[in-house]
Amino acid sequence: MNRESDSHKRDDRDIWIDRKPASVRESSKICMNDTQKEMIRKALEHEIVDIRSYRGYRGDLLIEVVTLSSQSVEEIDREAKALGFEVVIQQDAIFEYKIFCILAADDIYTLK
Repeated sequence: MNRESDSHKRDDRDIWIDRKPASVRESSKICMNDTQKEMIRKALEHEIVDIRSYRGYRGDLLIEVVTLSSQSVEEIDREAKALGFEVVIQQDAIFEYKIFCILAADDIYTLK
């Protein structure tokens, strides 16, 4: 019985050893473009709480910036629009602003 549990443990370890890292998966081959990188650089110059980037469900490229400063919201909004981003701003009950900078993906088509 003890040998049986040992072989089961070895099998579990093999799963972790043989898995591919996330960087070689198909979804990881799409790199951030220069416009996104520039927007992130500009956002980091402001008083922000958090920042992240991801793809939307239609393939749009999104950068989400979280801040508590209304002045930062105005400046980030202006900078994002100057770079060609569509901007959506949300404010919650604790005066936390979420700024979504959206850039349409060139490699994705929409259904009509």
